[in-house]
Amino acid sequence: MKKYLLVAVLAIFGYSAQAQLVQSTMLNIQKEKRTTWYLRVGASFNNPAGPATGDDGVFYNMSDEEKDNFSIGNKLGYDLAIGFQRSIGGSGLYWGQEYGFGSRGAQVSFKGEYDEYKSSLMAHNVKIAPFILGYRIGLTDMISIDPHVGCFLSYDYFGKGKMEEDGEEDDNMDLSEINDEYGYQSFDGGLQVGVGVWYGRLNLDLTYQRGFVSVCDCDDLNNKAVYSSNFMVRLGVSF
Repeated sequence: MKKYLLVAVLAIFGYSAQAQLVQSTMLNIQKEKRTTWYLRVGASFNNPAGPATGDDGVFYNMSDEEKDNFSIGNKLGYDLAIGFQRSIGGSGLYWGQEYGFGSRGAQVSFKGEYDEYKSSLMAHNVKIAPFILGYRIGLTDMISIDPHVGCFLSYDYFGKGKMEEDGEEDDNMDLSEINDEYGYQSFDGGLQVGVGVWYGRLNLDLTYQRGFVSVCDCDDLNNKAVYSSNFMVRLGVSF
């Protein structure tokens, strides 16, 4: 009888220890899942924004006919970022950060009766989004919506400006030359807002960035401020 009682006691203690081990493992897994790292890569559509793009800026000394022949377009670029989301409490609310590389730029063109020219700028930068606040809204076990808002800082380390006249390349300038000629500002900072869709570990993210540091205040723009405006379409995966 004592032998059977001893076996029962050992079994109870063994089950208790196993339960504590499982519980501890589950807590560690839950703790690890509080932070999700991800990688995103995609295209960015860069545009100028602000007073310089209005009638008092680039158009200030143009006739109505010249305005009709002048256009400001976007410049296709790229974005590559690694970031994390760390949950706040037990809800879908989280905060996070992103680090990566991207681009900004723009292009303008004029097509008149006797002449035609194009000018474009593409700059490459390192950037950080030091604070992002978002909320993961679960629709199913696999699908969730991810609205988020945050801020960003960037610095252009390399770039080229191209000018063409009548279909032939006229002149090229690097960032240092553009800075000397037009007072180009390589540093940028502003706000970003976006929404994403998660399917398991896969992610489609749409984010709009708006800079608040004037790219330049030059005579050609009637000394009006011009800001970066960037719409990004990125695919991502968590790990």
